[in-house]
Amino acid sequence: MLQSNYSHFDSFSKVHIVSDRLNDFSARAMLDQDVAYFFKDRSEKQHTIINQSYLNFWMFVRFTNIQPKSLKIIIEDRYAEPCGNISVFMPAASFFVWMAAPGRYRYEAYMGAVAMEDSCMQSPLLFSHDAGDQINSSADIINLIKKNADYEVRMVRPRSYVADKTKLFLEKNFTEDLSFTEISKELNIPVSTMTHGFKDYYGIAPTQYRSMIRSYQALYHIQNGMSVTEAGYMAGFGSKSQFHDHFKRHLRVSPSSFARK
Repeated sequence: MLQSNYSHFDSFSKVHIVSDRLNDFSARAMLDQDVAYFFKDRSEKQHTIINQSYLNFWMFVRFTNIQPKSLKIIIEDRYAEPCGNISVFMPAASFFVWMAAPGRYRYEAYMGAVAMEDSCMQSPLLFSHDAGDQINSSADIINLIKKNADYEVRMVRPRSYVADKTKLFLEKNFTEDLSFTEISKELNIPVSTMTHGFKDYYGIAPTQYRSMIRSYQALYHIQNGMSVTEAGYMAGFGSKSQFHDHFKRHLRVSPSSFARK
């Protein structure tokens, strides 16, 4: 039974309660056939860093009552320190990092594979919203993004040639069975320079980044009706056990469990 605070789930189908215990409530559902909906209301007891990247999905997140200087978001070469009731839009193929200080966090996240061809939907956005606003369809999200297209995340950090070149190569070739020694030769960048440069800029090792891309690509295949075994193979994983371990590490659910939902 859903708690009264979360009655807005009544309008969704296939609501799955991920966690409902003291200081931690989270759930996921489908907003419509194109967009998945996630809700979290939880306490972070220590400084937390989360890395995420989705090649085929955009993400729209609405935070409620974020305290000043408690959250920092890095999106490619942009960064933001939101507070209050803030919405963040991250285009598909973005790499983003969440840095959260200890405290309470309440947010809704919408993730979709809907093509967003408008130029205003190719840049990360950050804008305030009314906590009472309701989103009932993917069209509502698209309209909000278009309405606030002028609010690009404007704080920029210097780009890294090594990190950019490595990231682009991994995104284009993540299904290939290439060692990082082979990749470094392709890029003409020493392995140590490539790995350290990437991690220094993005906060994650290139091996983890490739694993993350593969996991979300497999998720995309499963959502589109592909079998678990074929999805893992098509995403670039070399074995069932490797696929299971990496998918569960990044998505916190096994591929077979995800496919059954």
